[in-house]
Amino acid sequence: MEIEKISKIGGISVPTFKITPAEYNGIVLNIHGYGGNKEEMLGLSQHISEYGFLTYTIDMPGHGENEKLFDENTLDEIKQIADLIKENGKKLVVIGHSLGGRYALLCDCDYAIGLSPALNKEFSKQTQDIITNLRSYRVNEKYAGINFDILRNIPACISKAENTKILIGSRDVPEIIQVCEEYKAYGYDVVKMENVLHSDIFNSNKTFKIITDTIQKWFNKN
Repeated sequence: MEIEKISKIGGISVPTFKITPAEYNGIVLNIHGYGGNKEEMLGLSQHISEYGFLTYTIDMPGHGENEKLFDENTLDEIKQIADLIKENGKKLVVIGHSLGGRYALLCDCDYAIGLSPALNKEFSKQTQDIITNLRSYRVNEKYAGINFDILRNIPACISKAENTKILIGSRDVPEIIQVCEEYKAYGYDVVKMENVLHSDIFNSNKTFKIITDTIQKWFNKN
């Protein structure tokens, strides 16, 4: 297995960890949440790679080592990256946490997994204040509060129910739990994990197992 740090995907400047197994069955794009970075998702990526998947773990604009501004164009850039890493004969899985989970469910991919995906259009003032105080200082953004405007103005999900998995924690953001559980009525597979927080769901061993089991099931049925 080779782990390398690259600065571009196609013509897009994007700090990325690329993990290449000796042989791989498919490709995974891993996206952190608002105020996060690629390093915090690297453990999940390495775990997935061990099961025979080429993984890309990126810094979104305005996050980590990505010097571009976080703005309303971020979703389009992520969609472009997803298209660029596709390979003939290899299926693509896009995984994202929180805001990244919302983006994952909007990509043109074969399968998508949302980890506590922020599917809400609106958040309470209390939740907004918590996110602003604890996360926004880590983001180089176009203006304060743009993350809430983005969530308000983009679609919630285009990924097909049969090709999607949604994971939430029992100690997750209440508004996210509520909206994600509503997706069960539309046929989506929504799993709530006990004693898991919004902020650590991507590092939970429970998450690692569910994701690898799910991906293997998807790929084995084809």
